[in-house]
Amino acid sequence: MKKNKLRHIKKLLSGAPPADYYRTCGALPLPRFIRIMVDRDYHQLVISGSPSDKEMLTAWRQISLEYLIILDIPEVNYQVELQASIRVLEAQLLLTGFILTTLDILPDRRLTDMLVNLGFDLVFDPMDPITYRRNLQAVRERSGAWEIELEQKEIELKELEEKSPEGKAYTDDYFDDILMALSKAQGYHIKAVDLTASQFAVMLKRQRQKADRARYEQHLKTQMS
Repeated sequence: MKKNKLRHIKKLLSGAPPADYYRTCGALPLPRFIRIMVDRDYHQLVISGSPSDKEMLTAWRQISLEYLIILDIPEVNYQVELQASIRVLEAQLLLTGFILTTLDILPDRRLTDMLVNLGFDLVFDPMDPITYRRNLQAVRERSGAWEIELEQKEIELKELEEKSPEGKAYTDDYFDDILMALSKAQGYHIKAVDLTASQFAVMLKRQRQKADRARYEQHLKTQMS
């Protein structure tokens, strides 16, 4: 018995180390952020190990959402709302799938109440097994509509992510031009390697606000002259 336990412990210890990858906009170096935006290379998020494609995509959505929130540009507000909607749908599908799997095995009033709260206004009475099974199947079919909606929103988000707020394609030249403009405005050379994605977003936001103020002041001068 002890030998089996020791073998199990050794197996766990000899297994692959857990994957480590960037999960926040404040930690992701700007050069890696640029490569993802230009090439859609989500492996730029990897620090060590081998995270799954799902883990990397989830992390990237969180990072890109943080980035857009920092920018606070009206033109991308819909993109922020779309990402939030996708996360809600994913959570609903995950929760509904877990509930259905459990209820197939064992009826539970707390779980059926959760289905009702999710919008499935049906009766789940295990004392009426035919209706009970029929209504669980109805939940599966109706949650399938969420899957279709999620797929459509993901396609729409992918299309939006391929263009900048100005409608330009994300290229190396696009980011080089921005860094050159920021360097000129700040009075010193700004290198991508010295910034995180969030620092870059903050600089962009401040520069935009500064330009907006300058345009407003110029408008006032024009009106007064």
